[in-house]
Amino acid sequence: MALAGTAAGTMVSLLATDAWHLARDAMGRLWRRVHLDRAAAIDAELVAARAAIVDARAVNDRAAEQALVDLWRARLLRLLAADQDAAAGLRRVLDEVLIPALTTRGAWTGDVEVRATASGDGRNYVVGQGYLHVNDR
Repeated sequence: MALAGTAAGTMVSLLATDAWHLARDAMGRLWRRVHLDRAAAIDAELVAARAAIVDARAVNDRAAEQALVDLWRARLLRLLAADQDAAAGLRRVLDEVLIPALTTRGAWTGDVEVRATASGDGRNYVVGQGYLHVNDR
């Protein structure tokens, strides 16, 4: 099922970002609805997957990254097979949490250094990520 593959790839990518907790929380809620008894284990597995994807990306290990996507795709397929209503829940998680979090926060890695110098009546406005609204009246 394409939904499981898309969700798995998006989730693994999000796990590599500072917004990884959004993926963990959303997937945990989905699992609780279907397999309450597995929710704590899934949470721990998502934490481990976060560490694995961060390590894989640090050394550009595409095979390890793909293995994580494949693993989570298989888990999601089992979840969908266990509950026919889970597909609608997974689609909501993908559309309302995973994709927006990944596209608005991005998959930034590394350090950013910003230097700004102003003199006289000059002003500097710096934002690292997000939006900056300035009203100089």
